Order: sequence, then structure tokens, then C-alpha cells
Amino acid sequence: MAAVIAYDVQDGFSLRVGLYSNVTNTASLRHKVISGAVGGALISPKSVAGELHLQVAAMTAAMDFSQSRMKTKGIHTEIIFNLFPGRSISKALQTLGSGERDTSILVAVLSETKETSSGESLFELVEGELLSFPSGLQQVRDEKHIRTLFKVEESELKFSSLDDSVVTRLAAKEAT
Repeated sequence: MAAVIAYDVQDGFSLRVGLYSNVTNTASLRHKVISGAVGGALISPKSVAGELHLQVAAMTAAMDFSQSRMKTKGIHTEIIFNLFPGRSISKALQTLGSGERDTSILVAVLSETKETSSGESLFELVEGELLSFPSGLQQVRDEKHIRTLFKVEESELKFSSLDDSVVTRLAAKEAT
């Protein structure tokens, strides 16, 4: 059974994730997120290599937030930026943020564990089919696109998973 799942990603922070297909209201969701009416990240799942890729991006966003080192204006934008291999915030949002016409979206909400939810939940607003995460990601991700974006060669995948290869590149981005 598919459900929104939760992870502890950093001391005091939790990440809730929902993967959806056949979404009919992505444009409305984007408007609500951009306007600040509801909190969360709307991510294009075609560019997410796997569960570890998302967890590392969220953990980095939480750490940057708690150390006042964010490169973006919000913690959810920081997740999208940390999923991207480059240093351009605008390119990260264009490449990994959901487009208005996307029918598959990955919803990620990072919050401090002590926070109490108020108002509408982004997960409740999605009009679409909830898929299992991370197994459902295989249905909606674009492996060729991910390999091109992160410059992963076919030969590398004989020794490593795509998720591990992508996370290795993100670690190298953080180190430079």
C-alpha cells in the first residue's frame, strides 16, 4: 500500500515524502508553494536517482539551515538545489523543480521535528495517484536523463548503482 513516508534526516528535522502520478493540479500546487500558502518542495521525479539521492539533499538542506549557510531563500528550495549537480540555483529549479504540466511529482516536506502542522498539508492538496516510494520511482524516473545530467557512464553502473553514483557527485560538489 502506498503512503507518505517519513525519515529522520538530521537532528531535529524530519522529511516526509510522497510520490504521485497522474497529477491533474500541478500548476495550482506550484502557485501555492511559490506564494508561500503551503510549504514543501515539488520535485520532478524524472531527475531523482533514488531514495539516497533525496535523503542526502534533504540532510544537506537541514544542516545548511541550522548553520545559517543556505544558498537559497528557503529550506525547500535548498532541497531542490542540493539535488542538482551544479551551482546555479535557477538551473536547479528549472531542471529538478516540477513544471506546471508535469503529471508525476515528488512532494518533499522538511520540517523541524518539534514543529506542529498548521494549515493545509501539501500532501492533502495533490490530486493524483500516490505511488510507493522509493519503489515507484523506477516507474517515473528517466534514467537516461539522470545519467546525462550527472555524467554517469554506462561502465560505471557495472560497479555502482545510479543512486550511489549520483550521491558521489553531490559529495564532490560539496567538497569543492
